Amino acid sequence: MSVEDTMHGHALSPFELKVKEKIAAAPSPVQEWIKREEAQERNQTVKNALSNLIQKAKLTPRQKACYELVYLEELSDGEIAEKLCIAERNVRRLKRSVFKALKRAHEEEEIKTAACAHPLTEKQHLLIRLRYEDRLSRREIAEKLHMTLWAVDKLLLRVRKKIFPEKKVLKCPSA
Repeated sequence: MSVEDTMHGHALSPFELKVKEKIAAAPSPVQEWIKREEAQERNQTVKNALSNLIQKAKLTPRQKACYELVYLEELSDGEIAEKLCIAERNVRRLKRSVFKALKRAHEEEEIKTAACAHPLTEKQHLLIRLRYEDRLSRREIAEKLHMTLWAVDKLLLRVRKKIFPEKKVLKCPSA
C-alpha cells in the first residue's frame, strides 16, 4: 500500500511515516507548560498539607530534625546518624516514629472531619472532642466521663465503625 504526501504526490518512506507520527503525537509547548504548572501546584498543595500535618503531629525536636534531614535534605541513614550523633539503627527507629506520628495526626484529622458529616450521639461527639482535640488518653476520658476503660474502648470502636463503615476496624486505639 502506498501512502502519498499531499504536498508532493510521492509515496512516503517508512522512516518518513514514523517521523510524521512522532511529530503528530508530540505534545505542544503549551501543553508541556500547562503540565509543569499543574505539577508545581500539586507539589505546593502537598507541601502545604504536609507542613500542616507536621504541626498537628507535635513532633519532638529530634523527630523534627530527623524529618528535615530525611525528607528535605534527602540524606542517607549514615549521614543522618553522623549529624544527630546516633547509631544508624536509631535513625531507622526515629524515621518509623516520625511516620507513625504523621499517620496518627492524619487519622485524627480524618476522624474529626468525618465526624461532622455523620449523625453521632452527644456522648460520641464528646468522646471525639476529648480524644482528638483535647488529646486526652483513654484512661483520662474514662475518669472524666465516669466510665470504665472497656466502655470507652467500645464507644471509640463504635464511633470508628459508624464514621468509616468500609474500613475494617480490628482493635481499639491505644492510649
